[in-house]
Amino acid sequence: AIMVTAWSIMTLIRFKKGLASLKIGMEALAAGDLVSQINSFDTDELSALADDFNEMKQSLAQITIKKEKLKQEVDIQTRKLIEQQDKLIFLAEHDELTGIYNRRAFIKQIDAAIARDLRGEQQAALLFIDLNKFKEINDSLGHSIGDEVIMTIANRLVNNLRTTDIVGRLGGDEFIIWLDMITEPIDIKNKINQLLSSIKQPITIGEHTLQVGASIGISVLPDDGLNSRELISAADTAMYQAKADHTTEFCFYTDDHRVSALATS
Repeated sequence: AIMVTAWSIMTLIRFKKGLASLKIGMEALAAGDLVSQINSFDTDELSALADDFNEMKQSLAQITIKKEKLKQEVDIQTRKLIEQQDKLIFLAEHDELTGIYNRRAFIKQIDAAIARDLRGEQQAALLFIDLNKFKEINDSLGHSIGDEVIMTIANRLVNNLRTTDIVGRLGGDEFIIWLDMITEPIDIKNKINQLLSSIKQPITIGEHTLQVGASIGISVLPDDGLNSRELISAADTAMYQAKADHTTEFCFYTDDHRVSALATS
């Protein structure tokens, strides 16, 4: 009887010890531990339970790893989609060659600027720029050289403007600029002279040193128009006048242009 009692006590102690180990393992699992394992026990029942618990823990660890990998892959694909979307939006609004606004985006930008300036009773100016001598360069040296010239001029225009100004490319060798919130008319002339000086700086591409000029037409808000269509049309008309007049590089839209336009309409 004593031996039976001693054996029973030892079995009970081992059983309680095994249950305590299982409890610790479950608490560790609840805390997020998916790595540690429970050691086997002397009793078959507890050993089987420990083995089942360890297998379950391994399965959970594998599922968690797969879930984390899936989450990482979803995050990667989401970032790629966002990058592609941003790229498409950028391409839809910017000239592919120069990275500045295309015609549609430029008009959208200045429409907002016009509304703001009219509310604040601010003057602004629109510059229509057509490069001189570019066609000869493009035809004689090829489109790749011509593209380099266009990109160089675009960078020069951007670098000589304020952050409040807007620049775009209409296509070919035509650029368009919005000078926002002009305080004095002389500011327009000063900025045009600065732009012309920058445009006419020599451009070195490989073994070629090239130079272009520009003819610029200017329309002023609100004198020459109250919307983008009117202002662009007026500046375009003035630009052709500047190109035809070999004594000047820029021309403001005037009442004479307005009368001429009405006579031919």
